[in-house]
Amino acid sequence: PWKKTALDFPLLVWLESEHDDQLKELLRLEGRCGSPDYCHLCKTLPATIQCDECFGVNMYCPLCILSLHEKNPLHRLKEWTGECFEKRTLKDFGLHIQLGHAVGERCCRPRSPKHNEFVIIHTNGARLQRPPTCQLLCVQWFPASSEMLHTAATFSLLEVFHLLLSESKVSAYKFYNSLTWCSDNTGLLPKNEWQHLKLVKQSGRGHDPAGIANAEEGACAVLCPTCPHPGKNLPAHWDKAPKEKSLFLAIDVNFQLKCRAVSKDSVDLSLSQGWAYFIAEAAYKSHLKKHVDQQQEVHLF
Repeated sequence: PWKKTALDFPLLVWLESEHDDQLKELLRLEGRCGSPDYCHLCKTLPATIQCDECFGVNMYCPLCILSLHEKNPLHRLKEWTGECFEKRTLKDFGLHIQLGHAVGERCCRPRSPKHNEFVIIHTNGARLQRPPTCQLLCVQWFPASSEMLHTAATFSLLEVFHLLLSESKVSAYKFYNSLTWCSDNTGLLPKNEWQHLKLVKQSGRGHDPAGIANAEEGACAVLCPTCPHPGKNLPAHWDKAPKEKSLFLAIDVNFQLKCRAVSKDSVDLSLSQGWAYFIAEAAYKSHLKKHVDQQQEVHLF
């Protein structure tokens, strides 16, 4: 007979072996990751800039990050503020893109552009840059207008869209929206694990010395800000308010819950285990067994 192995239950193996370690590493990556205080390249100026697309997590000073990205002007950066990282672009640190010239060469007759913003749309998203002063096509950037140059798209982006349009008839609107999902195309397993790690990290569970398993029921749920919560958004002596100030609440249900039909819990198990908006499966089934013979009350109006 066929014998089941750990490979048949990848989510369960991940929960038992890598869950806590990966959450701790994600929290570490939110900071400087042990990077020294001074630039990794020049060793003299403070290191405050990190690139999201270059290999590694080294940090550099603004001058060195500019010199390293002369050939990669569309990379995404982030700057350490002393407490957290904030998104930045190379434009924020003074990058001037001069097209029609070799890398490192400066234009001898640059002209000041009529506008201060220029949008480059690439496969990794859209970002503002300083307006180029020379040709766009020579570096494989296609302008969106012949008169008012405010936007351009890279050739690689247009080629991807052309193939998708020919094969799948995708619209430009959906393609533009899907640019934010380009890095999430490896299947449901990493997506589910990543979303779960973000949930427990943002709920502060990674700072519990006892680990994620110590989380209580509802620990990751966000309370509805409009629902009444005594001691939070209700005035003092709210229970003594007159009847005309009463609030009527109704409970609605979702009869079209997506992904509700699964083969078995061991294959598609819950990662949150009752920590958010659904109670634990074992406790729910135990409650049902105790009330199998209970008759539902029917009210006729």
